[in-house]
Amino acid sequence: MSLSVAVLDALMAAGATREQIVAAVKADIAEREAIEAARMESKRAGNRERQQRKRAKDADVTAVTRDNCDEPLPLSPPLKSPPHPQKITPPISPTPDRELAAIAVAEWNELAAKHGLPRVTGAPTGKRKAALAARLKEHGIEGLRQAFAAVGRSPFCRGETGNWRASFDFVLQASSFQKLREGTYDPPPQRGHGPGPARSYLQVLKQENEWRRAASEERAA
Repeated sequence: MSLSVAVLDALMAAGATREQIVAAVKADIAEREAIEAARMESKRAGNRERQQRKRAKDADVTAVTRDNCDEPLPLSPPLKSPPHPQKITPPISPTPDRELAAIAVAEWNELAAKHGLPRVTGAPTGKRKAALAARLKEHGIEGLRQAFAAVGRSPFCRGETGNWRASFDFVLQASSFQKLREGTYDPPPQRGHGPGPARSYLQVLKQENEWRRAASEERAA
């Protein structure tokens, strides 16, 4: 089974880094794969032993039948036992959902520590847990990393343009998550600086209004 809830909660509560949580997940996966391999080998050994006993029993029955007959009977080959159906074992998930969630929290906390954003303490619960599970199911851990990166490069999300700062729950909202990945909160390129066309004053004003609306939506959530 995967890492226990208590172990993951303890790692996150202790402020474990992403590398530490990933190492714990990999060690747990290796242990489970070793246990599964040992179980399958034990099962195969048991099947071989049963087949050997069956062949020996069939050979004894053939010998007794020949002794009770007046005329010698041709020696028949031992009966073959029907093949045992192979039980299909479902593959072990490389990283179970709860462990992916723990990695996502650890990576967010690293970003939060770098930019002074609110950290996540403990394992996600309630609405936060459901939102995190939904984003992981829809976009995977790489999708979350793209959203985190967008927060890191956005002065608005870092709290440099006002009193509001992005939080973990803001990133997990379906609407803000999509906008982060689309670059809605990216800083506008300045005229003569950086790639892409410079934005007009109205475009910049429109983006700032979008930013303020995002902050209002999070407060209302």
